[in-house]
Amino acid sequence: MKKLLRFAACGFALVAAATFTGCSNEDALVDNFDAADGKPLSRSASSQVVIDFEDFVSIEGEDALAGPTSYGLNYYQPVGSFSQVLGIADSYGYFWSDVNSGVWPAGTAERTSFEFGGIALSDWAMTSNPSSNPNPGKPFTDKWWMSEYNQMSVYNTARTKTGNRGGAGANGSNNFAVVYGYDDVYANTTKEATFVIPSMTLKSLKICNTAYTYGVIQNGNVWEGEDNVTVLAQSLVKTKGYLTLIIKCYDGDDNLVKRIETPLADYRNGKNICVTTWTTIEVNAANVSKVQFGFWGSDVQAGGLCTPAYVAIDDVVLE
Repeated sequence: MKKLLRFAACGFALVAAATFTGCSNEDALVDNFDAADGKPLSRSASSQVVIDFEDFVSIEGEDALAGPTSYGLNYYQPVGSFSQVLGIADSYGYFWSDVNSGVWPAGTAERTSFEFGGIALSDWAMTSNPSSNPNPGKPFTDKWWMSEYNQMSVYNTARTKTGNRGGAGANGSNNFAVVYGYDDVYANTTKEATFVIPSMTLKSLKICNTAYTYGVIQNGNVWEGEDNVTVLAQSLVKTKGYLTLIIKCYDGDDNLVKRIETPLADYRNGKNICVTTWTTIEVNAANVSKVQFGFWGSDVQAGGLCTPAYVAIDDVVLE
């Protein structure tokens, strides 16, 4: 099994003029870090690393792909032969992300679960209903594919492969990551998703809407919110609304070094924007150690944002 490094205390040496796609070079890993302050001891910043999520595992070193269905129940609890995924990492110390922990219902013990936000590894690509219900006992309507039960699927119209899985990542790759999380002002349970990297320049990353978010952007939906309150999410197309992704980059001392807002959908003032293919976001922020994702949009009620707070990411380029 490949060795995992936790980047809260990670350091490494890069080979000059080399590019590691997916961190596939076994010799790129160096055990050189300071666990006391979580900062690299040494680094030669002369190479690019492309995080393409193809060689990722869970932080326990086990299979991290969301399953056994596109709901990704293994990111909430152990299920069948699937262990619960508490976080994901690549094998060489360039990317680490914990699933968030929280308390819900009130008065229960704290637990780690994707319902509180996190980043999941996925290869799901379901953009229409399957022939039968993948989750027996759960609702199965003609809008199933645009519901939370299909939350791990990306909506990539450039995909050429058929079937429910694989080929939907950037450049036709299999794997990508699904980001979920927001500041829950209603119950203060869900938090924004975060990933950690060594102190490097974050050059760019690619984004695409998930099937769940795309479906609600187009059609709206009805879901049960906190305390069994029925929430109506509006169609952003019909209401001429918007959904914005917020990317926040922090250095090793938790100082904000760059903040980028980019549309996932925008129908204001005659615009017709909805991200349905992998789109490169140029970041170009130096000395980045942590990246946090936020969401905001036009469809807001007393409990906060109603449009699903998800985005798929791929090809994170570090230098």
